[in-house]
Amino acid sequence: MIGKRYFLQSLSTLAAAGILAGCAGASAPSASSNALPFSAARIQPVGAGIFFDAKCKKDNGVSVNPCSVSLTVTAPIAYVTVKAPKGDTITDNDKACSDKDVATVAGADGTYVVTAGTKSGSCSVNFKATSGKKTVGKATLTIKNTAA
Repeated sequence: MIGKRYFLQSLSTLAAAGILAGCAGASAPSASSNALPFSAARIQPVGAGIFFDAKCKKDNGVSVNPCSVSLTVTAPIAYVTVKAPKGDTITDNDKACSDKDVATVAGADGTYVVTAGTKSGSCSVNFKATSGKKTVGKATLTIKNTAA
């Protein structure tokens, strides 16, 4: 929900800045200026993950970075890092993604490769850190596949 709100807020801010710039008779910056006009400075680069929330959650020192990936035709593979307190064992459950053939996740020792499946869609992979038989924390990776 926060991601959608952020996207709509950014879009409305950009639209308002464009309207105000047009009403004020704004012109492009001179060639001697290195500064970007106000509205251009707020535009996110193409391919930026505005679909997902920018803030990743941590649970007792367990985290995944990035916590969301978008797989495309030009970028069907992504790499993520999972961190946990020293001595904990990290396991993943990508059943929700692999069963839908949206993506697969493979790796060990905190480094994982996310590969696009044959179907478009979204899913989540849950990582769990355990100490002995006790779960100490969890982290979730959200995947969006448009490569199929």
